[in-house]
Amino acid sequence: MKIETSMLDTIKSIPEKIQERLTNVNDFSGKLKDIKTVKVTIIASGTSYNAAFTAKSFIEEKLGMGVELIYPNFFYHHFNKESLSLDEVYLFISQGGTTKSVLESIEMVNNLGGTTISITENLDNPISEAAQINFDMGSGKEPYVFRTAGYTLTTVTLYLIFMEISKQNKKLTNEAAQKYLEELSEISKDIENAISFSQKWYRQNKKFLFNCEAFFFAGGGALWPVAQESDIKFMEMVPIITNSFEIEELIHGPQNCFTEDMGFFLLAEEQEDYEKAVKINSFLHKEVHAYSQIISRNRTDDSVVTLETAAETFYPLIYMTFFQVISYLLATDKGRDLSEKIYPQIEKYINKTV
Repeated sequence: MKIETSMLDTIKSIPEKIQERLTNVNDFSGKLKDIKTVKVTIIASGTSYNAAFTAKSFIEEKLGMGVELIYPNFFYHHFNKESLSLDEVYLFISQGGTTKSVLESIEMVNNLGGTTISITENLDNPISEAAQINFDMGSGKEPYVFRTAGYTLTTVTLYLIFMEISKQNKKLTNEAAQKYLEELSEISKDIENAISFSQKWYRQNKKFLFNCEAFFFAGGGALWPVAQESDIKFMEMVPIITNSFEIEELIHGPQNCFTEDMGFFLLAEEQEDYEKAVKINSFLHKEVHAYSQIISRNRTDDSVVTLETAAETFYPLIYMTFFQVISYLLATDKGRDLSEKIYPQIEKYINKTV
């Protein structure tokens, strides 16, 4: 594998890492052979939460399992312990494997007799050791604190975990599972194409992006979590004020603060969401005079940023690749050193790791 010398190199490494993840798919059946459940609670925050949110649609709509998402601090301090179900799985995500509230939450569930699974970037950390079942997310140790490969590989790992559990429940056939695996393999090539496309698009739109003093992201369906992760990437990397919404919510209270120096990205996959995006885009251009772009796939409209992929299920990974690249390029051109935190001294005041 090539040495990663920039965050763009990390993004470019994602397709290869997905393929590596798929070659080790038998590890999932070995570790999950005794797991049978129809509901899971996923405890995660930040990019890990957004990865889980991205996988949620697939797990619920295609695999027929219920998914609840909770932030670690809230779970540990406010979760009703009497409601813990021994028939449910509690899955914890922490890229570094040292988040204090995640570790405490795992220990709490273990003590109550629940089933715990962890996903971390490697298996040599306190969280992996505490969980009853552990997986590495397949991203390796990222050289940057702002996660890109971690988001994508966490999402892929969640797909694979719950496909296996669904097979154990006899809800997913081997044939159907194989088709999903083939799509994940094919999407690696689409990610490579999306990286090249995003670089070209950025060069053409750099001037407009530089003029924006804040960014809004909105998405429908499985693209709402992509909007949330894009929001985080721009906020922490560029850095700049951002916010994200489910696509219809954008036109309620938030529209009262819209100004012409803001930028808007409208992510739309389903036809109904696309039609809303077209109308919102028209409003933003004609009434607010703001920079706005619709992001979709396989569209022919010249006003749309068209992402090319044949993926029917895992297309959110292509959308996210676009925003990973754009946020990196914008941050770099604005002079941001992504190898450094802006306020590393915050750990003198509060430290969330063990």
